[in-house]
Amino acid sequence: MRFLLISPPVSNIGQAAPSISVLTSWLRGRGHECVQWELGLEIFHFFHSREYMLLLSEMMRQNAGNPETGETETVALARRLADEIEIAKHALRRSGIESELEDMSETLDAIRDCGLLISAAHGLGRLTYSRYDINGAWASWESLAESLRDPRRNILLDIMDSHVVPVIEDHMPDIVGISISYHSQLLPGFTLAILVKRALPNVKVLLGGSYLKAVQDDLKAMPTGVVPADGICIGDGETALDAYIGFLDRNGSRSDVPDMLFPEGDGFIFGAESPQFDLDAAPVPMMTADGLNLESYLVPKYAVPLPIARGCHWRRCVFCNISNQAREHYRVRSAELAVRDARECVRQFGTNWFDFPTDSWLPRDMESFARGILESGMEIEWAAEVLLRPELDAGLLRLLAESGCRCLRFGLESACTETLAAMNKQVDVELSARILAQCHEFGIKTGVMVIIGFPTETQRHLWQTVNFLEARAGDIDFLSLHQFTLAPGSRLAAEPSAAGIHLLPRRAVLTPSLPYAHSNPVATRPDDLPKIIEDITVALAEAHPQLGRLWASGVGGWMTFAAGCSNPPEFFKRRLTK
Repeated sequence: MRFLLISPPVSNIGQAAPSISVLTSWLRGRGHECVQWELGLEIFHFFHSREYMLLLSEMMRQNAGNPETGETETVALARRLADEIEIAKHALRRSGIESELEDMSETLDAIRDCGLLISAAHGLGRLTYSRYDINGAWASWESLAESLRDPRRNILLDIMDSHVVPVIEDHMPDIVGISISYHSQLLPGFTLAILVKRALPNVKVLLGGSYLKAVQDDLKAMPTGVVPADGICIGDGETALDAYIGFLDRNGSRSDVPDMLFPEGDGFIFGAESPQFDLDAAPVPMMTADGLNLESYLVPKYAVPLPIARGCHWRRCVFCNISNQAREHYRVRSAELAVRDARECVRQFGTNWFDFPTDSWLPRDMESFARGILESGMEIEWAAEVLLRPELDAGLLRLLAESGCRCLRFGLESACTETLAAMNKQVDVELSARILAQCHEFGIKTGVMVIIGFPTETQRHLWQTVNFLEARAGDIDFLSLHQFTLAPGSRLAAEPSAAGIHLLPRRAVLTPSLPYAHSNPVATRPDDLPKIIEDITVALAEAHPQLGRLWASGVGGWMTFAAGCSNPPEFFKRRLTK
């Protein structure tokens, strides 16, 4: 079988999504031809370029009504950005930029302004480095289907039809896999599926990715006329693809294909459920860089997103649907194989930075990996997202630092005991303070994520968290505030009354949050949350000057890993010999 695996726009411009790299390695290990294509990055560079800014300036000048009157403000902005955008992209690849926060913010502002200008020029949608949207597309299945196929609204149709489809035709694949990791990739991924089936009707088009896992209940209700997918994978890609290949070879039954939705009539049906993939069954290395241009990413040094653990070992937070935790169990690659993976990735990727995309990582598994790295003699620098657990004591944190740990990201969510209990979050406030302080003692930088506006959170509860963040600012390097949203697939979405929530009628499809109201008289109304977060950001500006910065926003942040590795080796040696 010949596979072409594609990560569509709009994706992470600092790091490749690991899904296609892992599946490419898996499929090649099974004897199949497989090519991976980071299309999202190519589309980003197409739009965020000097050539496109000049094209926009001319288009807006012509549309101004009287081109002879000179430049409008937006035309002048486009011309200025034409001069700045390539310089900005080059600057973000320069070693040391991660320590020059003002310079980094200025360069990222140019990228943000390009996105705002592109969106303003096209009017009916929004295209930025992190978002692609079409006004009104999500209102219903009918409007989604229409928006995807309307060239006046979907600005990706032309570029994909003229530049992307011919490349796919040249590859002559049997199967095109489109991996959708973020909501921002839904419209581009669906657009690509439509164009591939239109040009190559005999090619099988499969959709997959972590975002589709999160909204799988919605997908089961999606009319087949929205997107012409031959299958939608909502589980581990390795087992699903293996079974799908066998299904095609034997002309077998779809019920034998696990974790896959199949088109049937006007909807999709579920094939079968299977045991989750054993990560130790993956080849070494479990991912490959072949097919990726690592120099195109906007980071000073590439950090390999080696996914050595999947799922969450806690799986009880009521607000969370990451990895669709209610269905996906925690699994980890053995330390021996993970260390071998790291060694091979250093050789193949040419970098010793690793940013492990873990939903959580048990301390015992972190310890095994750290000891394996030290015994191997490898010198790597790494980061991961982990839970605040008591096993993260001084001895283990020192060991992690000795193995090259440079940054740990924690979902604190709240510093109020009552709110944490309502969230069913396994976090102890005093324990959190101790772990954050000891991370700094050993030179490990910390990222902290907080949820603002949980439905039971009162003003008193909220300011307990704000006071904690201010008091512990010296132990928190990267802070991000996230507005509470009711996530589909979460425990709270299934039992909203547990937090005094009642669901409102849905006005959109495939969205990352559900509309709700709550009956808690002293809690914050959902409509007030953006302003409250803005006020908290201002209140914490002195203690956390990076809060709200473009480069440090989101889970982990765009450049936080690079900033975590900005200290020289002597710094860590001094910390560890104290």
